[in-house]
Amino acid sequence: ERAQRALEADMLLDLKKSGKTKETFGFFMSFGHEFLDGTGRLLCYLHPSRDNFEDPELRKTLPRLSYNERQLASGAACPYFIWPNIQPFLAGRPFAPENLQPEAFWKIVQRSSKLNKARRSVQEARQNGLGVFDPQDPLRLAPFELRFIASGRAPSRYVIDLAQPGRNRLLAPELYYTIPNPEDRLFVPPEYRLLFEASGWNAELSEAAVALG
Repeated sequence: ERAQRALEADMLLDLKKSGKTKETFGFFMSFGHEFLDGTGRLLCYLHPSRDNFEDPELRKTLPRLSYNERQLASGAACPYFIWPNIQPFLAGRPFAPENLQPEAFWKIVQRSSKLNKARRSVQEARQNGLGVFDPQDPLRLAPFELRFIASGRAPSRYVIDLAQPGRNRLLAPELYYTIPNPEDRLFVPPEYRLLFEASGWNAELSEAAVALG
C-alpha cells in the first residue's frame, strides 16, 4: 500500500506539471523479454509520455528515470532483477551464446550504466534508511518470500551474485539469502539453467533437486 501511494504521488506530481487532465495524461511502456508474469500481471517499465509536456523548457526538467527506478531510489519498492527481463537495464541479445559466456556476461553487466545506477540507488536508499529500509519499521519479508510462504513451495530461481563479478556460479535457489543485499541478486529461472551451464556456468543443485536425483 505504501508503494502504491508513493507511485500515485509521483504520477500526480507529473500530472500537475504537465497541465493535462487524468484523461489526457499519457504513459510510455517499455518491456523486457516477457510482458506478463506467471500470475498474468503486466511486466513493464513505466514512464510518463514526453508528449504530456509541450513546453520544451519543461521537458528539460523532467526526470529521465522510469517510475520503477524512482520507486527503487525512494525505497518504496524492492529490486527483483530476473534474467532475461532486464533488457532496459542490460542492452543486447540475452540468449546469444557469446553473451552468456561468463567473461562476456560480466563485461556486459559492468558496462550497463542503467543497471548499475539502479543498484546504487537501492544501496543509497538502504544507507539512508528510506522506505522499506527504515530502521524503525523495516520490511521483514520481501514480496517473493511472502509468496513462497503463502503457496508452501520452495524457491526455484537460481541466483547470480552481482557483487562478485567474474565468477561463473549459479547459486542454488534456496541460498539466495546468502547474498545479503537485494540489489546484488540476479535471479535466473530454472528453465534456463542448462543454457547457462552450456555456456560455462556452474549451477549448484537445489536441495529439492538433490533429493529427487
